[in-house]
Amino acid sequence: MNTAKRSLGEPKMDPAVARQRMAGMPWFPRFSLTVGGLGFAPFASGTWGSLPPCIAVLGLVVLLPAGLGWVIDAVLVALLVWAAFGCVRWTAAAEEALGIKDPSCIVLDEIAGMSIALLGLHWPLRAMAD
Repeated sequence: MNTAKRSLGEPKMDPAVARQRMAGMPWFPRFSLTVGGLGFAPFASGTWGSLPPCIAVLGLVVLLPAGLGWVIDAVLVALLVWAAFGCVRWTAAAEEALGIKDPSCIVLDEIAGMSIALLGLHWPLRAMAD
């Protein structure tokens, strides 16, 4: 197996090998688990995987009028539900395809964590902007 050791001892699979091993999975679960392929980044895949909720919140804070802050929370809750469902439903199949537990290319859990962390954050951001 083409792996290198990470600092905590978990195996880090080469992104090309991971992509090849996951090729047999259906498109949508593979796309979801790797967050559009961000999980295949050659370094800091978890960091890259946590960016979409941050970008969504930043974009919505800028674009939405002040009275529609609840839309930001609704988007984050939708991301959280999608991530939780996907992690529960598809991670075992991905781990089996990859041959390792908690593969670094699976970053959908980062979406869930960042969505929880960002819930409600837009309220103080808007207050500072006013």
